[in-house]
Amino acid sequence: MRFVLAGLTVLCLVVVFLTDSPTVLGLCLLGAFLFSLAAVFAFAQARIESTQQRQTYIPSPEERELMRRAMEKRKLEAAAKRTVDNDDEREQA
Repeated sequence: MRFVLAGLTVLCLVVVFLTDSPTVLGLCLLGAFLFSLAAVFAFAQARIESTQQRQTYIPSPEERELMRRAMEKRKLEAAAKRTVDNDDEREQA
């Protein structure tokens, strides 16, 4: 599709240089602008799609278990730290 849009842009520009009619000239200038804009977006889309990774990583059950344990350990450490902080506040009062 992007090459069709680029071809239409070139066709409009050729007609612009060959026509004597102001109406055709205006329409072809407008068409050249719109087709070129659409072609730029089509080429950009193709470039983005070509560099996009299509793989999704799914951790194994063992890795999920390790992540769960690490998360629980962090929660316990955070709870212990809050308890220590609260004890320090009580001692000052």
